[in-house]
Amino acid sequence: MCARLDGEPELGTTVRYTPPGLVADLAIGDAAGAGNGGRSFGVAHVYRWGGVTGKVTRLMPASDCPPGSSFEHGGPRSRYLVADKGVGRMSERDGVVIGADDRRIGFLERGPADGTKVLYLHGMPASRHEQRFIPEAVLDRFGVRLVSCDRPGYGATDPHAGNRIARSQDVLTVADHLGVEQFPLMAASAGASYAVTVAATAPGRVERLVLSGGQMPYDDERAVATMLADQLTLLPFLSGGRNDLVDAGAADFRAKILADPWSLFASSWSSLSAPERAFLEQPEVRTSFERDVVEGVQASAEGLVDDLLAWPQPYEISVGDVCCPVVAVHGASDDWEPLANLRRVGDLISNFELIVLEGRNHLGPLLLPDLLVSLAVRGATPVS
Repeated sequence: MCARLDGEPELGTTVRYTPPGLVADLAIGDAAGAGNGGRSFGVAHVYRWGGVTGKVTRLMPASDCPPGSSFEHGGPRSRYLVADKGVGRMSERDGVVIGADDRRIGFLERGPADGTKVLYLHGMPASRHEQRFIPEAVLDRFGVRLVSCDRPGYGATDPHAGNRIARSQDVLTVADHLGVEQFPLMAASAGASYAVTVAATAPGRVERLVLSGGQMPYDDERAVATMLADQLTLLPFLSGGRNDLVDAGAADFRAKILADPWSLFASSWSSLSAPERAFLEQPEVRTSFERDVVEGVQASAEGLVDDLLAWPQPYEISVGDVCCPVVAVHGASDDWEPLANLRRVGDLISNFELIVLEGRNHLGPLLLPDLLVSLAVRGATPVS
């Protein structure tokens, strides 16, 4: 990486940036150290189009410079250019890959085209579009290309009968399709138990696991005692396996979602914290949420059936086989996935870290996309 510096603004200096494309938080410096002692400096909150003003807020590595960027400040020699690195431009791709079993698997890629690929497993009911709660600016800031997979029976992915091991392997098929051997894996809510399963069964593939409101198996009555009452009442029926009653319940659940996606919060809205409710009430979030859940169940209720049947079933793997670092971000007041249930599983993982959000419920982690993405690419720090 080579960047030429003419003049040297101090921290706090106003800088005007003209981007070559869709680029966010930037670093400027001279890798050779000529004329500035090898120092580098960064621009915070630079947005997508030219003529944006930001402030130099902290020192950053010169190697983080994006391609073809030019900068100006008020000094006597105010132009500096950053050499090409090949990271920066945002793009999106909605795709389908055919697995070895001839099943269709839907996936969505968003972020810098050359960014670090991070895989993502959504919750229930949801789809590959769930990842849209993470703004493009956050993905750009950390140089992350986020790849979310429709889990079996949801969105564009064909159903796949079987246990968690069988139903968690699609993420590896998508990674293979994209040429990604090792990757960080993020998962939200019901996607978390499948992510843990992948980490245990493919230890050479998953570098790091980040769980957001992670749901674990509901196979310990004491650990789930504080769960929502309507979820608790389902567990005895689900323990008996698939039957007409389960199918009818899932079909009714699907019909309610298609008719009114917000019916999902009928019994839990009042228990959400004020910031969580305010988050959901944002027009862009409402639109994204509705698209996500409707897409998830549009084709069938099969994903719902399989997820529900998995609730009371213990892991089919030894959780102690998870050897990658695992970080869970969880609301202290989560009554969809009680914190006690997550803790008891986390205690079995040798490298487990828990970040508890006081006063937050199940959706609390979604309000912190910068934190979640920075944890996925551990060591990265958002520019404040």
